[in-house]
Amino acid sequence: MSYDIVRKAILDRRSLTARYDGAVLHFSPHVLGRHADRSFRVVAFQYAVRGADLPPAEADRGRWRCLRLARLTRAMPNRDGWHSGHDLRRPLSCVVQIDVTSW
Repeated sequence: MSYDIVRKAILDRRSLTARYDGAVLHFSPHVLGRHADRSFRVVAFQYAVRGADLPPAEADRGRWRCLRLARLTRAMPNRDGWHSGHDLRRPLSCVVQIDVTSW
């Protein structure tokens, strides 16, 4: 189940690779919790993506994301280092009830 994989990755500070809406994402999950609509969300720093309809420059630029856990499939740890970025306020606002965090 993606929840358990993401939770363990947060606690171990490990990056993941997963499919999300047809794209392959490489990301470091920082927060797992519930959105206001009660669905689970992952606040993650995405540092690479393949297969998305984005220009290569934007696809490879690191950025914070608020991912719907239900749309993450085939999540698995990778050997990439832990990634983070600046200004976490905006994506963090998508989680109203935190279950686990890397901090």
